[in-house]
Amino acid sequence: MSDFSYTKDFRVDAYKDSPLIEGESRDSLNSLSLLNIAARTWPYIRPEIKHLSILAVLFLLLILLGVVMAALLSDIFYNHLINGDPLTDRLSTLLNLHGSHYLDVAELSAESRREVRVEMFWFACKVGVFGIPAIYGAFFYYMWIRQRINQNLRVKMMHQVQSLSLRFHANTQSGDAMYRVYQDSAMVTNIIQLLLDSARDLFRFGVALLTLYLFAPQLAGMLLMITICLGFLCRLMSSPMRLGFRTARETNSRLTSRIQISVAGTKVVKANGAEHDELLRFQQEQRRAFSAAYDARARWSRFGIYNFTIFAFGLLVGESYMALLSGLGAATYSTATVFTVSVGFTLWNLGAFRFAVGRMGDSGIQALILRWGAFQEMTVGLDRAFEILDQEPEVTDAADAIEMEDTDPRVSFEQIHFSYEKTKPTLTDISFTAEPGSVTAIVGPTGSGKSTLMSLLLRLFNSDSGVIRVGGRDVREYTVDSLRKQVAIALQENILFSTSIRENIRYADPGASNDQVQAAARIAEADSFARAQSYGYDTELGERGAKLSTGQRQRISIARAILKDPSILILDEPTAALDAQTESRVMQNLNEWGSGRVIFLITHRISTIRQADQIIYLKDGRIAEVGSHEELVAVPEGAYRNFVALEESLMNTTSTEKALLS
Repeated sequence: MSDFSYTKDFRVDAYKDSPLIEGESRDSLNSLSLLNIAARTWPYIRPEIKHLSILAVLFLLLILLGVVMAALLSDIFYNHLINGDPLTDRLSTLLNLHGSHYLDVAELSAESRREVRVEMFWFACKVGVFGIPAIYGAFFYYMWIRQRINQNLRVKMMHQVQSLSLRFHANTQSGDAMYRVYQDSAMVTNIIQLLLDSARDLFRFGVALLTLYLFAPQLAGMLLMITICLGFLCRLMSSPMRLGFRTARETNSRLTSRIQISVAGTKVVKANGAEHDELLRFQQEQRRAFSAAYDARARWSRFGIYNFTIFAFGLLVGESYMALLSGLGAATYSTATVFTVSVGFTLWNLGAFRFAVGRMGDSGIQALILRWGAFQEMTVGLDRAFEILDQEPEVTDAADAIEMEDTDPRVSFEQIHFSYEKTKPTLTDISFTAEPGSVTAIVGPTGSGKSTLMSLLLRLFNSDSGVIRVGGRDVREYTVDSLRKQVAIALQENILFSTSIRENIRYADPGASNDQVQAAARIAEADSFARAQSYGYDTELGERGAKLSTGQRQRISIARAILKDPSILILDEPTAALDAQTESRVMQNLNEWGSGRVIFLITHRISTIRQADQIIYLKDGRIAEVGSHEELVAVPEGAYRNFVALEESLMNTTSTEKALLS
């Protein structure tokens, strides 16, 4: 593997023609929309108001305790240890020092001071034993509250992602959704801290401005001029910073997608010896992500430098002006436009000079401007998070939707039209009926719309026109959850989880008993191999069921669908990886189990199709032929007959090759 370095060649400018940068990176935000984004965090903060109130009281008590203790220890140190003043009754009780030589004396003796010093030390330790854990506990409590707020947003986002239709997911990279849910959502907690710090800095600025106005209106005017200049800086650089931060997040989400694809496809990568090529693709995405992050941070750094330069220049001018006033002396003091406050300053002396300079330098405006810069990144992250929440789910419950319970499972498709893209119809004028107790095979070339047709029944999409009825009712009249509880699907992908065989089957019905799990496994012909594993049904399968063969994973997927005890069962290529004998047993079991239910098969295997009561042959998104196997193969030059002939020819070729190899 060759090394690479991050040089100027990999700056974001080098990717200005990239679809990601050009098409996605944009800045449609302004100051009002930024504040609106910040305001939208309230629904996720509101549930934690009780905890935030308790935390505020706790912090106030700790601050009050700190102030009191600082004042008390300062009093003991300066007035009693250094100055030798006798203790008061309260102090002697507090320090547990009793006796007239602490109270009724003009000055504490050296021995008494030593004892006061020792007791003051132990008193401070006692306070520390209570105070330090309390401070740490308060900060841990604060972090716990922040994480709960973040969790509120993440749960909402995850629920939204799951509720969006497959059309959305088909056009979105999974890594991008992962990055938004995990990373962008975290900005909700950062923005809380930033708003609190900004409120404190704004208060400091107001106090500094008022103080300077009382001392010297000219200096207050200078501070206002500095603020206006910094405001122009924010105006000029906010949009470029937001654009940089958005680009950085988009390239990082794309990098996350690349990692997810590489890890999920490890078996394919290794089987094709494509590790080096996959690594090069990763490096390319990593370079883009690095370049975008570098560019965003460079803009942020320049903003900080300009902020410091403007503020430092203004402060230098202010100090020079005040030094000039100080050098003029008292003789010209009466003619200078300078006011003094009645706190001991009678002349424009060094003390007044240092006090005013300190107020100007500690005005908080520089920190406030830096927080505005940080606010740009946080709002960009939150804007990306809210983009997910703003998506309108395509499939929703009607206002008067009813629960689907104990319904006649008869399924009717009536003139269904559907397309992923308006210019390319996927399904056109689909009409047929599947009766209870029947098996309907959906057959056709790849891309003819078989899986899409079943997705419409599950309401993973809504059809563009036409009606799908179950039990005589439009599926839109049922709630989505109750419809999907009555429909089970075993996917061709055989998605399993890294848990036990039992829990993988039970995924469809977490409350199912062990007997029910085993009964479903027997119907799917999964019971025998499950019992043969090291720990039987409790054997852990590893990532995506990697410890099992494809056929075994397929049977677990079928068992999972059966356990759900649905009225309608959809099997997508259910026996593609099974041998002929196992396939025959599974189909026989399904026919017995499916009495009173509707079963759909999406398959290419002739041996499976033969057992269907009805065959729907799709071609180019339309129904070409409908009938039983015997009826359709009898049609001269029929589409299904040609399909069967081709499949049998391929099977014969494969059998011949196997015989020659053996």
